[in-house]
Amino acid sequence: MTEQKNWYRNLGSLIQGVTCKMINIEAEKVQEMAQSFADAPEMLSKVLAECIANKLFKVLEEKRSDYFKTITAEELSDIPAVFLIHLPPEKIKSLPDSVCVNRMLVTDLRTLPVESPSRTALMNRTLKCLGSDLSTVSSEQMQLDQVLCEVPSSKLSLLKPEVLSASLQKLASCDYIPKKNREGVVQLVLDTFGNSSTWDEETLEEMGPLLFLDENAEPNLPQRPWLKDVLRFLLKRLQKPIDFLNKLLFKLITSKDESDSSQTVSRRKRAEDSNGRGNNKPDNSTSTNSTSSKLVEPTPEMINQLGKLNENWTPEELDNMSINTFTETVEILGGVTGYSPQQLDILSEKAVEAWGDPQSMNESVVTQLGCIAQGFTANELKMMDFPLSSLADIASCGWNYTQISAVWKGASQYNNLTAESLDTSDMIALTRFICGLKSNEIQQLNTTAFTDAVASINKVGCSAEVLQHFKALTVEAYGSPSSWTEEDVSELGTFVVGLDAAELSSLDASVFSYISPESIPLIPPANIAALSAAQIEAFGPDNAALLTGDQRDGLNEDQKAALIRAEGSRTEGGNSGGSSGGSSRAAEVMGTNIKFLVSCIMLGLVLL
Repeated sequence: MTEQKNWYRNLGSLIQGVTCKMINIEAEKVQEMAQSFADAPEMLSKVLAECIANKLFKVLEEKRSDYFKTITAEELSDIPAVFLIHLPPEKIKSLPDSVCVNRMLVTDLRTLPVESPSRTALMNRTLKCLGSDLSTVSSEQMQLDQVLCEVPSSKLSLLKPEVLSASLQKLASCDYIPKKNREGVVQLVLDTFGNSSTWDEETLEEMGPLLFLDENAEPNLPQRPWLKDVLRFLLKRLQKPIDFLNKLLFKLITSKDESDSSQTVSRRKRAEDSNGRGNNKPDNSTSTNSTSSKLVEPTPEMINQLGKLNENWTPEELDNMSINTFTETVEILGGVTGYSPQQLDILSEKAVEAWGDPQSMNESVVTQLGCIAQGFTANELKMMDFPLSSLADIASCGWNYTQISAVWKGASQYNNLTAESLDTSDMIALTRFICGLKSNEIQQLNTTAFTDAVASINKVGCSAEVLQHFKALTVEAYGSPSSWTEEDVSELGTFVVGLDAAELSSLDASVFSYISPESIPLIPPANIAALSAAQIEAFGPDNAALLTGDQRDGLNEDQKAALIRAEGSRTEGGNSGGSSGGSSRAAEVMGTNIKFLVSCIMLGLVLL
């Protein structure tokens, strides 16, 4: 029985399947349990980390009421850092100066929600440990790990020049810098390293992530031959794409042959067919021929270098591309997801010019076209040879519901499928295009096959209206929503959105932090408004932050107050709704892991 009580010791990757409800052990074992989980911090979800932290803090304060006010450096060292960061702000502020040791200063904040007040409290307490005069702090003392990312520019500016320079270099590797700090950090970078137009290659590579923090500013960049390569490097390194950098790199790649582009290719006009093809085309007939001699002609070399940046070609420039170039590079062009309707119109016409009407294109051509297929009408899509193996590659293209339904129809006809005959592997292969089934077809799906497939297709992101048609299937497979567990909700993913207001509000509060992030914006505002304050608070900070403006507008005062508490990541007394940050990771493995884990515990197996 002792081994069964200590089941948490060697869970390994199974940690990802553990829920807060399962952490229910005697007080004297809590600290041992916390250390066991801390040995694999990369496996801990935010939900579980905060849950364990709360249980640990409660046990420690039962030893003495002023535990954290009187904590010793040795006692502090016994609290794993992954849990220490969840200490409430008021307790962080009360920590004695005697714990100002290096271990306190090196803290990784990445498992804390960005809006958590504990982040600011930890940063302020760390600065207090450094002393009131930051001008005397050394570079060694500023080795603050992720806490450094939170330090305001007003504080950084007090550092000695050499310490500031070293700190900014470390700051450039931060995953997150608070928005309120960004403009000041950019100015510090310019003050420290000079005008960005004079930077060398190494400086731009190192400090670029900070220089581009201000999304509203386009800094002067050195016009040097190496700029193109550095921009490629930075775009891979940056957390999210920056529009002006994408356009600048596009210009650098495409401008070198601009003077040699004299060939023009007239746009072939296609009459609007009975299906409405071409209704949204801009009328370029008066301008294309007169300006085509000045346009860049896309070349295979350019297209290969650009990759995803091919979305920056104008419709006129795409029209200026030769058919040979198009057929040679179609797979690269087809892998781009951000085309406008006008660009798609041009590219789909190139495809027709190269291979004939859509219904005559074989599956190899259809597969190569990728996202370009969006340029065809719904009726044309229904006649195309979509192999099941190609659907996952085009699922992320910007399909609308009419197109999704048409692709399903084309794929089902080509692969001789019916809704009733779909097995688990078919559903998984369909990915997002399962959203194209009609309501009567969804009713024909095999429940067992759907249950086996759902964990693999739970992020397909159908509309709320379509997901409602899956509700009968999910209820048949998982039972009444009021009985759904954290595991069920994680496994179902966006299919939870199909519940109506009464069914959503019947969910236990404990599952709300396990609703997938993809689901939150899809839930109708009226359904969110039907939730209790306790359920809204249980969303946790990350899921709460995903609520849309319309969803928030429908809340009453009590619900809005609960939402504020959820975003703050904590309620008094050590109870927390948790955060949903870990749900995206846990969802993928929760079903298998938790079932296996519970079975092992129930059978009394030793997991050592």
